[in-house]
Amino acid sequence: MSLSRQQKLNGLVLAVCAMGIAVGWTYAQRAGGSTPPENLLPYQSIIFARANGSALTSEGFKQTACYKAFFETGLMDKIEEAFDSLPGTMPNEEQLDEAITHIEENGFSLGITVGPTMQPWGVVVVHDWAEGASVLSQFIELIPDAELDFQQVEQGGRSITMAMIPDTPVELGWWEEQGHLMFAIGLDAIRSAIAVADGEQPNIVTNPLYEKYLSSDQDFTTTSVGWFDFEPLREQFGQMPVPVPDQRLTVNAVLEILGLHNFEHSVAHSGYKGEAMWSEQHVEISGEPSGLLKLLMQKPFTLEDLPPIPVGQTSMVAASFDLADAYDTAWTMIDKVAEIAPPGEMDRFYEDYAELEQELGFEIRDLLASIGHLHCLYSDANQGLFGLGGAVVMGVNDAPQLRECLETLTERAIDESRGQFTTIDVEKRGRTLTILRFNEAPFVTPSFCIDEDWVAIGLVPQAVESFLMRIDGDLPSWSRSDEQASALAEVPSEFTSVSIIDPRDTYRLIMGFAPMLVGLAEFGIRESGAFDPEFQLPISPADIPPSEVLLDSLFPNVSVTTVNTTGWQGYVRESMPGIPFLGGGNTGTTVATSAVLVALLLPAVQQAREAARRAQSANNLKQIGLAMHNYHDTHGGFPQGTIPNDDLEVEDRLSWLVSILPFIDELEFYEGFDLEAKWDSEENEFLVDLPIEAYTMPGAEGWAYGYGTTSYVGMAGVGEDAPTLPATSPRAGIFAYNRQTRMREILDGTSNTVAVGETTDTEPWAAGGYSTIRPLTRQPYINGGNGFGSRFNGGAQFLFADGAVRFISEEIDPDVMEAISTIRGGEVVGDF
Repeated sequence: MSLSRQQKLNGLVLAVCAMGIAVGWTYAQRAGGSTPPENLLPYQSIIFARANGSALTSEGFKQTACYKAFFETGLMDKIEEAFDSLPGTMPNEEQLDEAITHIEENGFSLGITVGPTMQPWGVVVVHDWAEGASVLSQFIELIPDAELDFQQVEQGGRSITMAMIPDTPVELGWWEEQGHLMFAIGLDAIRSAIAVADGEQPNIVTNPLYEKYLSSDQDFTTTSVGWFDFEPLREQFGQMPVPVPDQRLTVNAVLEILGLHNFEHSVAHSGYKGEAMWSEQHVEISGEPSGLLKLLMQKPFTLEDLPPIPVGQTSMVAASFDLADAYDTAWTMIDKVAEIAPPGEMDRFYEDYAELEQELGFEIRDLLASIGHLHCLYSDANQGLFGLGGAVVMGVNDAPQLRECLETLTERAIDESRGQFTTIDVEKRGRTLTILRFNEAPFVTPSFCIDEDWVAIGLVPQAVESFLMRIDGDLPSWSRSDEQASALAEVPSEFTSVSIIDPRDTYRLIMGFAPMLVGLAEFGIRESGAFDPEFQLPISPADIPPSEVLLDSLFPNVSVTTVNTTGWQGYVRESMPGIPFLGGGNTGTTVATSAVLVALLLPAVQQAREAARRAQSANNLKQIGLAMHNYHDTHGGFPQGTIPNDDLEVEDRLSWLVSILPFIDELEFYEGFDLEAKWDSEENEFLVDLPIEAYTMPGAEGWAYGYGTTSYVGMAGVGEDAPTLPATSPRAGIFAYNRQTRMREILDGTSNTVAVGETTDTEPWAAGGYSTIRPLTRQPYINGGNGFGSRFNGGAQFLFADGAVRFISEEIDPDVMEAISTIRGGEVVGDF
């Protein structure tokens, strides 16, 4: 059986990294005599979508650069031939292929609405496929042990296949409706859909949005269109109460806080416009925007407003975003939330924020207000490999204030880094260029410089210095090429964001790898054993056309967003989807070269980074070990697994990690705990929320479930009951819920007994029980099901009772692991 043409195209899409080439083919025009599909969709469709199908759009597709690149070059013919040669394996695959082909040729429509009882229901109409109802019924009969009990019923003069979704009042059904295949799902969906089809209820054609966006001809061939209509939802649910204590709050009030009270709808179109693939999106609002919608409504700019960027740019992104205004908008929403929140609920947030600004040494809004609204991202090919010439340039409103804030910020960062982070200031062209140095990543040197009108941030100092030279007129700057100017002429000249991407850079790379991919595919087919030994793909590396042939018809892609009094709009014009900053003779070293160099360097970088993190984790364990020994000297034994408290269950008590806080220089932190209360009680809530640096493995989050977590847990011995065993048991470990272990009780020797191990199953560090001590219960004991393990390859690090830290392989003999996990098992332990 041959695969469908869409499946063939999907194969190409996968081969080119899911570039999403929207293509169609020439098919016979839709058969006459059927009712327009939209006549079957409910009037008040909150969500509407329509795909027109290739039969209606193929003529428009033939005009596009995409068609010329893939079809007129013969490349698609070869790909189709290759897919045709693959054997089919699915039962009834031919019928399935025909169904998929019909949908791609003729399209479908969808409408989802909310009924008078506030219950959603919807329909899907597969255009001109009346016979699809019987085809689907045949497929259902082939499904063994189907969860849905489908039945044939008569309703409204239709023969309907339907079933109830288990444990719900939701029904699902399909039938032939006026020349189409019709699906309905929801509460009372079948009856409601039939009422629309029979004209007893209005259909979507009379909906104002349909009349506004679909009744008139577009100036491009539409392949798909859809909307989300928020206004009827707001009208239907707006007066519903929101359960907030001591507040008479409605949905509309919440929407007003968020700034969504005047959001009307969002509409999207896509299709073909001349040689380009084209898409539009419109977000309509009424009245003055506020809250979230205000974040969309940014100040427009033109290309003339851009900073001087390098000559020959084929990829560039710029956007307008007022950071200070966004800050004010966010605080307005926060203050409104505080007004309706229970008394005191937001006090903690305001206090934490005030403490943050106090720690920073400046008000965050001052920093944001000193930055302008225009931001630009580009790659300077002349300044670095692997995209290291990348730079971000932002406008400046107040240069002295910005310098003061950033100087304060870097000083705080240096103090907190404990020598791991430093800065170097150098004079360049009469300005101060600041280089950031990270001890763990010495090969990366991010830099920034604040000029009077712009602040430039680069991954290397040269990217910043070259920007200063362009400001001074000592280096030439980018201006739009004829191709770019032609593309930009199709979109608004004022915008709130703009991106220019040349897809030829992307596809030049792909075409360079294509012959290799064909060879790899042939090798994979031979090695898989899933094909006849004599099978050969009917495509060879020589069948791939030269990249110039495919790229000749392509041109730069442009996307812009803009605003007006009615809302926000977005426009995209492209020849083929492309990836910004991906190679190209003008945007940097070719991607092929970069890929090879990255492939060579990345393992070394990763190994160096892993070694540094492993060393830091070992230091954490040593610090914990020293704290345990100091605790032993003070209290006559290692800490009990939980802080003793007969009134609390083990899982509710504070953990041994709280007990050793005074011995890791956290005495003040320890004294803040209420040792008689539950670990997550209101009294301890603030403390347990915070991560402890010594308890956090490098690379781990240190925070989860709303609490600070630990990357290190105590060893409780062997067996599920080990945390409850007495020290005299041969399966007991150093830690137990209700037992303190003394050094003299470790008969196997402190150098042969594990005390603490790394874990990736992080839990709150302050919680007693499984969160902080664990026994061995299931093999493999490391990186298996016991919670001991690490982010490092091959095993994990463990602290032994003598204070030593050792890396233990995940391949360790389970008997040996059990032996070193107990305090008096009496085993003879060799090397491990």
